[in-house]
Amino acid sequence: MGQLKMIRPNVPLQEYSIPGYKIISHDDSIIDSWIEVSEELTRGRWTREQFIERMLGDPTVKPEGIFYVCDGDTPVGTATGQIVDEANGRLHMVVVKADYKGKGLGRLVCTAACEYLYSAGVSEISLATDDFRVPAVSLYLSMGFIPHLYEDDMPQRWENLYNLLKIEDRTVYDINKNKLWCKL
Repeated sequence: MGQLKMIRPNVPLQEYSIPGYKIISHDDSIIDSWIEVSEELTRGRWTREQFIERMLGDPTVKPEGIFYVCDGDTPVGTATGQIVDEANGRLHMVVVKADYKGKGLGRLVCTAACEYLYSAGVSEISLATDDFRVPAVSLYLSMGFIPHLYEDDMPQRWENLYNLLKIEDRTVYDINKNKLWCKL
């Protein structure tokens, strides 16, 4: 069973800010902050060397595409915008520390990463997530990401999530990236 995939076409993002929080982009002095913030996502297994290899060593990731949402000067969330090719970007490694969840900070840092990708010229942003990340799925749907049905089990998995989230209007992409409007 593969991860859920979602796609967002290049349509304007709603401006979003939260008083008291700011967005910064990566510099090497805050690698340890990324590791701390991302513990939940990486299960605490990443070292500085792995960050450098897997993130900064990835040709689709530029330091200016790694964003942090900060409470004062302390990073509490992160999201990365990967430029896959000139037309396609990917929202990647999104996480907010547990004590800060539910405050809209995921939207804030995801918006920064998406704006970065669109300013780089991509026409579409994709992401991968898991069924159990219900708050994240809700966020992505509210930001205009649309489910991509690429495996046979996807309709039922999305049906379950839409029902759980009490969402009536259901837009999906089929395996050929044709936009469908349907009740799953």
